[in-house]
Amino acid sequence: MVYRSNQGGQMNQKTYEIEFITPCFCAGEDQTVAEVRAPSIRGQLRWWYRALGGFRVQTGSTKDAEAEIFGSISEKKIQKSKLVIRIINEELVKEKRTIDDFGWQSISSNCGYLLFNLRPTKDQRNSNKLPKKGVILPHPKSKVSIKLIWKGDSNYWKSIQALWNVFTTFGSLGSRSRRGFGSINSLSDLAKIDTAYLTRYFKNPENISIKKFDNYNPGNWEIALESLGQWLKEWRSRGRSGQNKREKDSYPGFNYAENDHDLGVEVLSSGKTNRKANRASIGLPIIQRYSKGKGTLNWDYTSGDGETGRFASPVILRIIKQGDDYIPLIIFVDIYQWGKTDHLKIKPKGKPVKVEVSLALYNEMKNDTELIPFLD
Repeated sequence: MVYRSNQGGQMNQKTYEIEFITPCFCAGEDQTVAEVRAPSIRGQLRWWYRALGGFRVQTGSTKDAEAEIFGSISEKKIQKSKLVIRIINEELVKEKRTIDDFGWQSISSNCGYLLFNLRPTKDQRNSNKLPKKGVILPHPKSKVSIKLIWKGDSNYWKSIQALWNVFTTFGSLGSRSRRGFGSINSLSDLAKIDTAYLTRYFKNPENISIKKFDNYNPGNWEIALESLGQWLKEWRSRGRSGQNKREKDSYPGFNYAENDHDLGVEVLSSGKTNRKANRASIGLPIIQRYSKGKGTLNWDYTSGDGETGRFASPVILRIIKQGDDYIPLIIFVDIYQWGKTDHLKIKPKGKPVKVEVSLALYNEMKNDTELIPFLD
């Protein structure tokens, strides 16, 4: 649909429906109340826009086009977004649940592993005060209607719709969205996404690599999440003792995790190490806790620009729905991988230790022989 704005310009709009196909922990200020917010959706659209290098149709720099589409704030100028997102209607199953209510209280469970930083603390468990989280549950009758309104150049409209298609096919919302939770599915009739489709609308679709398991028997959404949790665990875990024969023999990432464990031991004992860290390349922060009072280490990120905080994983786990089947996907986003100027600092009690980061683990995960390309 097209209509005229008060300023005489042309605006395009369309309403879409989506559903949640895995639990979505998307509470706002009140952590016990789940909500779908337009700014969160806009943020995800912006993320996918950057990941795919911008639109092929755009003129000028991607940075300027991004500011036009999504808005920007600088010392000199505030630029309003020309893409308006409105939540029109929701019919969602919302509850207040603890992680234990799902049966995922153990870190040894694959879903519990994926939800690591949402799990209750030791003190909360000991006091039997488990925090309840607002969560949207997957349900056959659960849906959200969302309207996109584009107030910019009409030549961008098809690309805006293609961006929406990518987001509602491969995207998610909420906490632990990079680990399969909050996965969404379009209930609207959208074009099939293949390599040619991405190339038609986006400048750099090669920035992302979408893969699936070569041998997988589809089941429900929880089975799909369990398979992703097991895959990730096998790549980044060494077990509690490092002596588990099954893990040593069958976990492809065991040696990388063992190296990171020993790296931490060296930092605690001598305040230095010549080893390169591996698991930092797939997300920070990391907290290393050693048994028998040996100590705790915090792995912290600093970008090449000096910004500190979280390094978001470039390995993204997703569930998509094809008919009645739930398919687990692993998405590798090279444009967001560990940068040459990024820094890792490991903090013992003394002076922080600067440690080099290797991309060997990330690259080997991407080349896992159990994975095959998802897109035609």
